[in-house]
Amino acid sequence: MNIRSREFAPMRSEEWICLVSDNTFTSEELGWLYCCGLEWQGLLLDPENLPAVTKAFLDRGMDPNQLVTEDYPDEAPEKNFYHTPLISATRFEDDSTAAESLKLLLEHGGDPNTIYEYGDFEENVFEFYVEDEFVHGPDLDCRTFYGLLLCRAYGGKQRSGYEHFMMLIDAPISIFKEYDRYWYEYEHHENYSSTLYVVEKETGKRVARYH
Repeated sequence: MNIRSREFAPMRSEEWICLVSDNTFTSEELGWLYCCGLEWQGLLLDPENLPAVTKAFLDRGMDPNQLVTEDYPDEAPEKNFYHTPLISATRFEDDSTAAESLKLLLEHGGDPNTIYEYGDFEENVFEFYVEDEFVHGPDLDCRTFYGLLLCRAYGGKQRSGYEHFMMLIDAPISIFKEYDRYWYEYEHHENYSSTLYVVEKETGKRVARYH
């Protein structure tokens, strides 16, 4: 049976883990379940346990870089769904749960330079989080801020070559793999512009500038 035609009930994390562990799904089917079932359709009842579910999907062979599409012919075009697990992971919850799931995906072969496209539009995963920042700044939520840090820490780059992060300490960008050590603050300027700084939570020290 086509997995897209199956009816999946909302379930708790333990039930989802059992489902993917006890059945045979292709990598593409797992990607569809993860992006369209758990996130888009809201079928994970306890999203605070998403990291455990993410790990189970990865252990069963989900490709974190897969482009997942779902068309809704009876809806407006903007209702159509185009995502990858590297983006869907942070759409579940606005907290460090989402970031931990994203980190798992990146550590299991996820590439933040993966390009996803639909129609005439294309961007890579890192650029998705950059665009998210421009939409939501200066009031970033966890998922956007940690998405920026993690994708850059794992090698994500703007295709134009522009570097958004400037380190202010003698340390590599990879320190942001420990995303939960950092938060941000904005410095506002007289011309109504502002600069985002990455701040070490423990010391309050500015460690990088994002622009």
